[in-house]
Amino acid sequence: MQLNEVHNDHEHASVSLKVILLVFAVILVGALGYFVWDFQNTPDTTDYSTPKITKTETTSEETTEDVDETADWKTDTNTDWGFSVKYPAEWTYAEDSEGGTTLISFTPPGSRDFTYLFSVREGWMVDDAVNFEKDTYKNGYTYLGLSSEKVGDNIFTKVSFEPSVNGSGSIKTSYIIKKGVGTYIFDGFTRSTTGEYEATVKLILESVTFSGN
Repeated sequence: MQLNEVHNDHEHASVSLKVILLVFAVILVGALGYFVWDFQNTPDTTDYSTPKITKTETTSEETTEDVDETADWKTDTNTDWGFSVKYPAEWTYAEDSEGGTTLISFTPPGSRDFTYLFSVREGWMVDDAVNFEKDTYKNGYTYLGLSSEKVGDNIFTKVSFEPSVNGSGSIKTSYIIKKGVGTYIFDGFTRSTTGEYEATVKLILESVTFSGN
């Protein structure tokens, strides 16, 4: 009797275990089935198009330094008139004074047909210098008028002339400024009058400084 009860209990336990395993298997199959169904029905959001290349532009700030083109030039200082002027070291500088007028000239090396000039006239006013220029160019040139122009640190009165119909020559310009007891008359620096020396002549005029006036 006890033997049969033990046997029956063992069979009952075996059946319970099988039922549990069956239930677990059903649950596992159901879960796997659900995951398969969900995977197949979930839309594919992957972007298979050609990848976009984003260009990143980088800008580099370029710093420019002012270059002094006259750094290796010579400087002449005239203490009588109170001015200083720079000129290329290889150019010839000359002064000639007579009767209250000083003439300053700059000549490039080997040049026979070009000299840059300016003069200082004691006791003259700007109008005197303008009239002097008009008289100088009255033959063959037409007076164009006056204008103000800043060159370097100075503001000049600019006088302009052009060749007349029957005349010959190039456009003429002069730069006039009154400082102290003297009035300065500088040759212009247009390409038609200075040619290859245009840039150098402009730098000479830009370098002029006045003191004590």
